[in-house]
Amino acid sequence: MPCRSRRLVRKSRARRIVRVVDDLELLIPRVAAVAAAPVLRAKGEEARAPVARDPALAQDLRIGRPDPPWQYDDGGLVGINTAPPSVIVQCCGLNGRAAEQIECARQQHPLPFHSVDELLVFAELDVSAWDLIR
Repeated sequence: MPCRSRRLVRKSRARRIVRVVDDLELLIPRVAAVAAAPVLRAKGEEARAPVARDPALAQDLRIGRPDPPWQYDDGGLVGINTAPPSVIVQCCGLNGRAAEQIECARQQHPLPFHSVDELLVFAELDVSAWDLIR
């Protein structure tokens, strides 16, 4: 009987260790994402300067275009005036309908949008999508 109880104790310890390892495997990517967020935010803020100052340079650097190959790390910005709907869905977490509304608004609006708020007005997006785009 004592031998059997030792096996049960070992099995339960092994299960606990496996659970802890599984929990760590889930936790590590989350910690890395939280640590990377301020860096990406800083890169995004840095990338916004050439967009405002020199739009042609921003276009040459492909700022806000995560779909083509690029050499300038813009921190994950997505250009609302240039990104295809598939990229907007993938990067912003919007559904296909919202991306289509953005595409329609871009086609109907003759000039590039100057702000996200301007896009939100013209695209008539649901309020729940606003935070995903900003």
